[in-house]
Parts: sequence; structure tokens; C-alpha cells
Amino acid sequence: ADIAMYRAKDLGRDTAIFYVSEMNARAEQRMHLENDLRFALKNNEFVLYYQPQYSVRDGRIKSAEALLRWIRADGTCVEPDEFIPLLEETGMIHEVGAWIIEEACRQLVKWHKAGHDTLRISVNLSSLQLKDKRIAQLILSMIAKYRVPAHRLELEITESMLVRHGQGVEETFEQLIKSGIRLAVDDFGTGYSSLSYLHRLSINALKIDRSFIEQIPGNANSEAIARAIVGLGKSLGLTLIAEGVENRQQCAFVRELGVDYVQGYLISKPLSARAFRKLLDGHPQDNPLPFMCTDKVLVNG
Repeated sequence: ADIAMYRAKDLGRDTAIFYVSEMNARAEQRMHLENDLRFALKNNEFVLYYQPQYSVRDGRIKSAEALLRWIRADGTCVEPDEFIPLLEETGMIHEVGAWIIEEACRQLVKWHKAGHDTLRISVNLSSLQLKDKRIAQLILSMIAKYRVPAHRLELEITESMLVRHGQGVEETFEQLIKSGIRLAVDDFGTGYSSLSYLHRLSINALKIDRSFIEQIPGNANSEAIARAIVGLGKSLGLTLIAEGVENRQQCAFVRELGVDYVQGYLISKPLSARAFRKLLDGHPQDNPLPFMCTDKVLVNG
């Protein structure tokens, strides 16, 4: 019964599942993965990768999104979709999330000292972290410890999280905003919500969800939604970021709409800290990829 219950939860809750013997194998796999996660945390198998966000105006790297990766001791990688939900289910996300914030701050300061002092870094917060009343103090203590300029740290929160917890976490947001930390709404456009939080909270940026970007140009509905998001964001004075940009046509379309930054595999996949530093040091002379978004490339493309 317990195994069937967990299977029902995995399928999105509000459903009934009959137990079958094959579920034992799935339950054992989950147990082994949970044990491996605890081992990974203890033995430093987690690392951060960084995906650059480029300005569409000048093609320069303005920010990096920190992304959690799990690389086992034997060199194999575990997909985030496999282990991040389990981190939240077990509550380990609090400990891992604290490590992510500290590691991102530490790495950002290293890049700043290397001469890239205008770079910003964005870190994703999970739903459980957001509900923890100690999260604001944790973040503030980390930027103080590493002397990170507050406006160089951006926290990404999904729209669905704001819908569920917006009013309950406003005190947390107020503490962070007063310090100068930026807030970005990730996956914008995928929630079914009132937009009241946009004027209640001092949101700095909106990220257009990749589910819309991957269907443009060519899908009239996705194009209309992208235009609406950009129009709303600009009227509110927010920064617009298009994520999941994977080809020149998408890049051209969002640039024409007036987004501020693009992020995606067209420009760069997530990189290790060392590879990202090389990208920073060689940019822009040795890295022509960002200029796929310039007028010349758009005309010729």
C-alpha cells in the first residue's frame, strides 16, 4: 500500500493506483538513489555548471545561471530530473541549496577578482527553500561572507511558486529586496495566476519559458504569448530574458520583440567553472557565437 501511495504521488497525486509487483523494483531504485544522494552530498559529488546569458544589444555576457549537476566518482552524470525531485522529497534540498548559494557566491567573487566585475549570477530557489523562514538570513550571510555586491546576485523563482506561496513569503522577499538582491520569475507564462504579485513584489526580471520559445517562429499562439509577455514586461520596466534559444530563427524573433538577454544551446550549453572562465577571458574576440543575434547575421541568416 505504501509503495502504491508513493507511485500515486509520483503521477501527480489525486489519483488511485493498484499495487503491482513491478513497483518493488521502482521502490528499491528510489531507495538506492536516496542513499547515493546522501553519499554524494558527503563526498562532494555535486558541482555547479554555468550557462551564460547574453545581451542582444552588444553580444556580451552579462550573467550566468548556476545549475546543479551530480557527477559520480566514476565520472558518470545523473540527470537533474532524476535527482532534484528526490532532493525536495527527502528535505535534502535545504542542505544542498545552502551549498549552491555559497558556491555560487564564492565563484562569482573569483570571476570579479579576475576582472569580470560586472558579471551577475542567478540561482534557483526551490519551493521548500522559499518556505523556510531562515532562507533570507542564509542568503544575506553568504553575500556578506564573500563580499558579493547584492545587485550582482539574482534569485530565480518559478511563477507557480509565487502563485502558491506569494503572500506567505512576502516578508522574505522584502528582506532580500531591501538588501539589493534581484528577483526573477522563471517559467513565466506557464502559470494560471493573477498578475498581482508583479506590482506587490519588486520583481526585476521575467524569463520567457522555453516551451514558448521552442515553438517560434511558426506557432501563432506561442508568438502571441511571447509578444504579450515582452509587452507586459516592458510596460513594467522589467528585464526580459528568453531561455531555451536553440536556433537562429528563434534568436532573431526574440531580438525583434525586444528581449534584453538570450540564453540557450545556440549560444552556449552549461559550462564548468573553468570552461566558463575561459569563455569570459576570450570573449568577444575569440567567441563569435554570440553575434548570431546581431543585425548582420539576422539579415544573412
